[in-house]
Amino acid sequence: MLGRSSHGLFYSIGQMIGRNIAREASHEHERFFEIVSKKIKERNFVEEIYFDNDTVTVFGSVEVHNSDHNTCDILRGILVIVYEFYRKSKNKLYCEEIECASVNGNKCVFKIEEDIV
Repeated sequence: MLGRSSHGLFYSIGQMIGRNIAREASHEHERFFEIVSKKIKERNFVEEIYFDNDTVTVFGSVEVHNSDHNTCDILRGILVIVYEFYRKSKNKLYCEEIECASVNGNKCVFKIEEDIV
């Protein structure tokens, strides 16, 4: 299994996937998150995903496994690009996994923020 050093690699892979998903959904701004949700589930990354402003809650992430740290780096990459597309943002955004089922619980929760660097 890859160690913690793989976080950046998985995040970048997620950004590429997110770019494709966001492009597929970008033609219908009013239904953007509905379409994104469907596309993410179709690709079997999650069982359920809920968008609520800048917070995303996920159940059944394919990235979850017993761990002492958050593991959903591909999803973080997907979500950050999805939000950048939706907002048509000139500024970079950041996606933090604030709760991970790999560590504790049954869901993963992500928070989208302005770039913190």
